[in-house]
Amino acid sequence: MALGRVSTPSLNVRDAPGGQIVAILTGGATVTTLAPDASGDWLFISTDIDDITFMGWVAARFIDTSGHDPGTDPVSTGPTGGIFDAGNWAKYGSVLGQRESSNNYHSVNQFGFCGRWQFGVGARIDGGYVRPGTQQHNVSSPNVWLGKDGVFSREDWLDNEDVQNAAMVVYTKAHFNALTTRHALTSNSSLPRCAGLLAAAHLLGVGGAMNFVRGSNGHDANGTTAGQYYRLLSTAFGGSGELES
Repeated sequence: MALGRVSTPSLNVRDAPGGQIVAILTGGATVTTLAPDASGDWLFISTDIDDITFMGWVAARFIDTSGHDPGTDPVSTGPTGGIFDAGNWAKYGSVLGQRESSNNYHSVNQFGFCGRWQFGVGARIDGGYVRPGTQQHNVSSPNVWLGKDGVFSREDWLDNEDVQNAAMVVYTKAHFNALTTRHALTSNSSLPRCAGLLAAAHLLGVGGAMNFVRGSNGHDANGTTAGQYYRLLSTAFGGSGELES
């Protein structure tokens, strides 16, 4: 993951490499590059548009990363020196996965959230797996899946542990980046705070995590609150379960 800038007057953001245009970035806009496609011609990026974190695909040749220190991954599957090393990332994924699905990659709940970490349609749209505008109740239809990473249906998603693992890394990195941009997390944040706020963002999105930081404890359709998810991961990493510094 590295920072880059748009090096052309305008740049189309697409729902898949060569796919439909879903947004247009202006020249000089800052993006976080998350992953290239197999050809290297396209980059999956994260950026803020009108204070909303947005992810999509852009032509790699129009992103300039020169002069930007890629630094270390804030969330990583390897020991990069970031807030999460390999062991911490595995622990975070396991604790959250246990809460979401008993770590069952094939789990589907009553609302259609599925997989080990119970991705909803918004997360899969952001990840480039499902067409923008798809409703949660339509994800069982193969017609809404874009074929990214060989995933052409909900069954493909459920059957592919590697895809779910990779998507979880990308999705959590984007949350970390957004929480850092909004100053909810910094390089000095404690591990319990980082884990707790990432869990709150996983449940309710970055907006829900930010509301929790501001004192509003929102909840999902099941009545599960941001505070419950924060407490679960904070205490798993030795924290108090209350909002740490």
